[in-house]
Amino acid sequence: LSSSSAASDVYKRQVQAGVRDALCRHAVTRAGGYRAAVSFEVSPMGRVEGARVLDSTGDAGKDEAIARALDEIVLDKAPPRDLEQPFVMLIMPQSAEHDQGCPGY
Repeated sequence: LSSSSAASDVYKRQVQAGVRDALCRHAVTRAGGYRAAVSFEVSPMGRVEGARVLDSTGDAGKDEAIARALDEIVLDKAPPRDLEQPFVMLIMPQSAEHDQGCPGY
């Protein structure tokens, strides 16, 4: 692994944690019985921008709440310059195997 690749991997984990925390803050967006694909970019200031649901949950209100929750994210660090964007993530229903949960919420 090159140092830039390692830095990108660390940053991607930070983004994933930020997404999980943002979704956990709101009861309607907490992981549960829905699946959605989302896309967004992270600005040089670490702010998530342009969040949108690519693959609907089937509930327009939930889709809108997910996009709003993601657009509230501000990360501690800017993305590495060589990191490809936009981010595309798949939010999966909770399972015992994959559940990171919403600790503290």
